[in-house]
Amino acid sequence: MTVLVVSNSLCLIEKLCDELSDIFPNAYNIVRKTDPLMAGKYAFNNNIDMLFADADMKRMGGTELIEFVRREHRNIPSYLIVPSGEAEDYVFLMPDEVTGIIEEPFTREAIEKVLNIKKQ
Repeated sequence: MTVLVVSNSLCLIEKLCDELSDIFPNAYNIVRKTDPLMAGKYAFNNNIDMLFADADMKRMGGTELIEFVRREHRNIPSYLIVPSGEAEDYVFLMPDEVTGIIEEPFTREAIEKVLNIKKQ
């Protein structure tokens, strides 16, 4: 399974990838991209199973990237990354393609809740 994580901020990418690696220690190939246009190209040319996109990026915002990727991969879960306290602002602007919103700073519990993962 391949997860695509996209943000202009390498720090944000690394923090999210650390949490995803803890949640899914052996299950995921996590692809990191800092350029949303290159991420779109990657998604067009490769199979991906899940997408995390930063809402505020240069060249292409997270919602636009999600819409673009979902043209090729129609049913993949796609999550928008937003700054802390701004999730409600994005709920009304969110296109149908967005599966959920993840606020930063990231916590394992918050990510598991958005991904609808039941604790064992």
